[in-house]
Amino acid sequence: LLSLPPEILDLIALYTGLASQTPISSSPTPPQALLDLLLVCRQIHAHLAPANNPRLYARIFRSKFDTEAICRRFGRKAVSSRVLCDELQRRCIILKRIRHATELGRLRPEGPGEASDAAMRENLWLAYLLCTENDGLNVAALQWANIKEYLSLHHTQEMLESALEPGYPPESEDRALALHIGYLIKDPAELTQESKDEVEEKLFILRPFVFASHKFECFYAPWTLRSLPIRRAEEPGEAMEEVERERHEAAGQSRAGSVRGSPAQPANPFLADLAPKVRTTVLYHCGQRLTLRPPVLAHAAYFSFFNQVECDPAVVGLQAILGLLHPSLSAGRVGEETTVLEQPGYIPGGPIHSLSSAEHDRDLARLVACHDPYRSPGLKPCFFAGQLEGAWEGRFSFFDFDSYREMLAGRMQSLYEGPFGEQPQVWKLKEHFVRVGEGSGYKEGGHAGVISAGFGAEDPMEDRARELDAKEAAGLQGGSSAGLSAKAKGKGKRYGDDYDEQPASKDVGLSTDRYEMLISGIGHSAWGRFVLRGRVRAWDGMVILSKEYRPDGRGRWLYRGYALAGAALVGRWRDSFTPREMSGYEGPFVLRKR
Repeated sequence: LLSLPPEILDLIALYTGLASQTPISSSPTPPQALLDLLLVCRQIHAHLAPANNPRLYARIFRSKFDTEAICRRFGRKAVSSRVLCDELQRRCIILKRIRHATELGRLRPEGPGEASDAAMRENLWLAYLLCTENDGLNVAALQWANIKEYLSLHHTQEMLESALEPGYPPESEDRALALHIGYLIKDPAELTQESKDEVEEKLFILRPFVFASHKFECFYAPWTLRSLPIRRAEEPGEAMEEVERERHEAAGQSRAGSVRGSPAQPANPFLADLAPKVRTTVLYHCGQRLTLRPPVLAHAAYFSFFNQVECDPAVVGLQAILGLLHPSLSAGRVGEETTVLEQPGYIPGGPIHSLSSAEHDRDLARLVACHDPYRSPGLKPCFFAGQLEGAWEGRFSFFDFDSYREMLAGRMQSLYEGPFGEQPQVWKLKEHFVRVGEGSGYKEGGHAGVISAGFGAEDPMEDRARELDAKEAAGLQGGSSAGLSAKAKGKGKRYGDDYDEQPASKDVGLSTDRYEMLISGIGHSAWGRFVLRGRVRAWDGMVILSKEYRPDGRGRWLYRGYALAGAALVGRWRDSFTPREMSGYEGPFVLRKR
């Protein structure tokens, strides 16, 4: 071996590092066989050691892990030989730690303690980032580490145990990561194979995260704030006064998040917690020191919940709930609409290999840019331009109203025993862009109250909503996208004199002009047809929409949510009668682009 040229020895080491018991050369297993070659003699060890030959280990890294997303997100320095060499060693240690935990059947092999908790979070963070960077190789590495078994351990030894304890479960970092990883890697087809006991146990764990809207945040910053970050509010007189009022109303609440044992709720149990919360965490990834926040726990809970409902509609007592909430709705009408969404293609999420890493770029950018509502700069204006326009379909769920009110009053039993229903709906949305600020005639967040998405009765968007013709609405009612695609792909009508044609986020960043993305649309559900109008909060891309049933007059509802990877829209609806400082009647929704 010592007589061979160095480049030949490097090739031998490369294929040794890629060798495994399987015939696939790009096996996800760590390069364990390379250790035997390193131990042949000191000269070979000196030549092949990571400190002396980072290029070799970078080549091994590229054969075992995806690198396109790393380069795209962090730049060329993040995929240099030295960085990839160090990252390979770090990933192998963590993946072997995950696999070792599954072999022992213990989530914390070292026992309880701060060090084991930190190791568990590190395991889950790597698994989550590998999911968002996956272009085919990362998922194989996670499979080698037995990630599904590891999540099963977390489900049993962490989430189930805390669900059986008194009070609400913690909204912790590891739970948010575990639920998101589970949603990304879980094949919906596997849900149909679960037993009744498994389904009931899963729904038992998910219920607090799905229905206890007053306890578990669904937003990166309180939905009532129009301009962020808080210290940079553009209209100090009104915006800061709004912030101070909401902080005063939520006095006594912790900025660090909702955890078991946090300060007691205000005397009025129906008072909403609108205090901005900092959820910053720091981790090292591919040579980068990342300051970001974990993904929103509630979003993954909603995806998991609706996936389960899609695969097993029997878990929902839909007819009983509809009879309580709206006796005029017939069973036949609901069943007729449900068939539209019962096809497998309409199930949100799916196997991890169905999403490319590029589809996760916006989600990761939001985690990095929106972790602190007081200091984080947020996203560029119109960052989500082009992501919302088009036809959407999905479901919204509603909890029994009396049980919901009892839950808000503190009766935990109602949370676990109260019945719930769900209903399909179809939307068609159109994007509009306006300049905001002095001299534009438009104010960021709108001039009217946030309960109406900032739109007043005489707003120009109101006139536009009324102009939607009956023929287009009838086509949407039929559940067909035929005839809609041509308009959805167009630029749409101008909204005001300062309309800008679909400014890309990179172009907006070169201009000092400030833009806001407005949304208009129509839709239908079993309750009838409705009109949608709203806007997108630039800081974090939160979509806030007013949904008003016309001409049936079945009320107005407020939808707030986010566009996520996989052309999904997830969030929470709310009644429009309860004041914003109070906990309103709320429920989750998930839609997917056609």
